[in-house]
Amino acid sequence: MVYGFPLGKGADTMLALLQVWGGLFFLLNKILFWKSERATESDSARTWRIGAWLVYLIGLPAWLYISAHEHNLIALWMGLASIPSMIYGLINSLWRNEQGSRALLNLLALAGAIIGLWQSLQHFDGIHTLTQKLELVSAVGYVAGTYLLAWKKQSGYIGFMVVNSATGCLMFEQGYYGLAFQQVLSLFFVVASYRLCWQRRLQADP
Repeated sequence: MVYGFPLGKGADTMLALLQVWGGLFFLLNKILFWKSERATESDSARTWRIGAWLVYLIGLPAWLYISAHEHNLIALWMGLASIPSMIYGLINSLWRNEQGSRALLNLLALAGAIIGLWQSLQHFDGIHTLTQKLELVSAVGYVAGTYLLAWKKQSGYIGFMVVNSATGCLMFEQGYYGLAFQQVLSLFFVVASYRLCWQRRLQADP
């Protein structure tokens, strides 16, 4: 048992299935957010965002399990911290009050990063490993990206480009090649979303 997550015989097969589960739904999350950026009507964009939050929550348990299994404590705690904020954001979106989740989303993202960093420092007695450094880079990108996107700044997508790049390297380093590939695909849709935001800005300010 690792940090409350039981691991038994056949864990390799189970982890392979978890890669498919987590990778598929997290990739779908990025595709749906990209679709929301492409939408020309607010109701359509809202529908795509609701779907994106739902598939994120569906895929999250697989990522949490893998993070616990690999002692990726920063990623584990940031994932745990994202659950209430994503549920809150989903509820607000369903009730057409998406602005209400800004402060909570930012606060929990920062809290998750701090707790995860403290746990990682305790477990590894400092920052010594490449995986810790990749997690830290991903955490910084996630906190910055979450904050900026919450305030409708397209530069927040750059933060998530950092997240996908660092997480992809982390997964490859730990032998999760399916998840590494998923991060590359997700990066493509994050870049595409950023370009759409940038094009809209140019059209609004000729």
